[in-house]
Amino acid sequence: MNTQAELVSLAEYLRTDYDPDMEYVDGHLEDIHDMVQSVHGFLQSLISSWFNQREEWGVISGVEIRTQVSATRVRLPDVVVLRDDRDYPPTLIEPPLIVIEILSPLDTHSRLHQKGREYAAMGIRNIWLIDPEARTLRQWQNNAWQLLDGNAFRVADSPVYLDMAPLFARLDRHREKQ
Repeated sequence: MNTQAELVSLAEYLRTDYDPDMEYVDGHLEDIHDMVQSVHGFLQSLISSWFNQREEWGVISGVEIRTQVSATRVRLPDVVVLRDDRDYPPTLIEPPLIVIEILSPLDTHSRLHQKGREYAAMGIRNIWLIDPEARTLRQWQNNAWQLLDGNAFRVADSPVYLDMAPLFARLDRHREKQ
């Protein structure tokens, strides 16, 4: 993970388009992208499409949407799920319904733990983590990542869920073609 040493103001970060986009952490820009990791991007697209194809749930999804989790931090969750009942600013300042992180070679335990804490402090109730190699699912509960049994995440008191079994199968077909 490349972190730029020069301090940048939040205002400057928010008005600048980076390609690829970077996270903003206490005045520093953090590059979260691993250019050799095509599985990550493919899985982001599959998950986002899962939610966007289910209009009856009243949600909309996107990848790497700037999410201001505190006064000094802006994260780029791999997938964000929002209620589709209003317009949103370019940088989210209210908690989305769901944020999903997909484990990549750049991730460390401490970095993922920090993100979980930040998302929870923002008020996000559904914070999910997917490990595409181990095929495990975790959700943030009680200040820690809790391993789930099975292949599906669910939003409490809602029809919204994410079944990873067909997406993992699609990922396998994608890998066979490479």
